[in-house]
Amino acid sequence: MIPLRPTLAALGLPLVLLGLPGCVDTDAAPDLQITDGLVEDVTRGSLMLGALAVELALNVSEPPPVSGCPSGIQDQDSLTLNYGAGCLPESGLFELGLLGSASFTLAGGSGVFVGEVTSLGFPDLPLLGSVSGQVSRAGDLVSADLEFSDLVWTDSGLENRFDGLFELSIDGEDILLNLAAGRMLRGGEPHFRVDLEDIVPAPLSMGPCWLPISGQATLERDQDTAMMTFTETTGSNSEVEVEYGSRDPAMIEPCD
Repeated sequence: MIPLRPTLAALGLPLVLLGLPGCVDTDAAPDLQITDGLVEDVTRGSLMLGALAVELALNVSEPPPVSGCPSGIQDQDSLTLNYGAGCLPESGLFELGLLGSASFTLAGGSGVFVGEVTSLGFPDLPLLGSVSGQVSRAGDLVSADLEFSDLVWTDSGLENRFDGLFELSIDGEDILLNLAAGRMLRGGEPHFRVDLEDIVPAPLSMGPCWLPISGQATLERDQDTAMMTFTETTGSNSEVEVEYGSRDPAMIEPCD
C-alpha cells in the first residue's frame, strides 16, 4: 500500500504564509491617487496662480509708471514689471507684497503678449516659467486669456509644475476666473487635471493662499476625482468640503 502524503491543509499551514497562491484579502484599501492633503496642496497652488494671472493681466492691459508697484519699464514693444525685493501691488488685490519680475513682448497694440516670469511670486514662493496670452481693456473692464507654460516653484520642499490657461474678467473689485484642463504636477507622477469654474474672490483676499466666495474646483488624477464648491462661508472660515467620486466627503483647510 502506498502511504498517504499529508496535505498542506492537513498540516494546518496557511497557503499565504508559504508564498503559494491562496485567498486574497479583498478588504484591503486601494491606493488613493487623491488624498485630502494633496487636494489642499493642489487647490492652494492653483488659486495662487489665478491671483498672479489677474495681477499680470491688469498690468499688461495698462502698464504702470516707473515709480509704481510694480515698476513698469517700457521700450517700444517690450514691458518689464519689477516688484523688486518686495512691494505691495497697487492693483489692491493683495494683503501681502509680491517680489521678482516679469518681462513681456507686446504685439503692436493687439493685446497679444509673450513673456517670462523670473522669481516672481510671494515671499518664499518664487516662480519661473513662460507666460503668454491676449488682453483687452474697455474702461475699467479687463478681459484676458493668460497661459502659464512650464511654470515651476517649490512649496513645502516639493517641486510643482504647471501648465494652464486662465480666462479672466476683471471690473474693479469684481473678478471672475476660469481655468479649464490645467495640468499640475506636485512632487511626482501622475499629473492632476485642474478645472476652476466661475471663481469669484472677495476684495483684498487674494494671495499665496486664499479661498473664493463663489465657484467650483474639480481635481482629477487617474480615476479619482475631487470637487469643491465655494461659498461666502468657505471664503471666511478657510474650510471647504470635498466631494470624492468613490468615498465619503471630507473637510479640508488649504490655508491652515
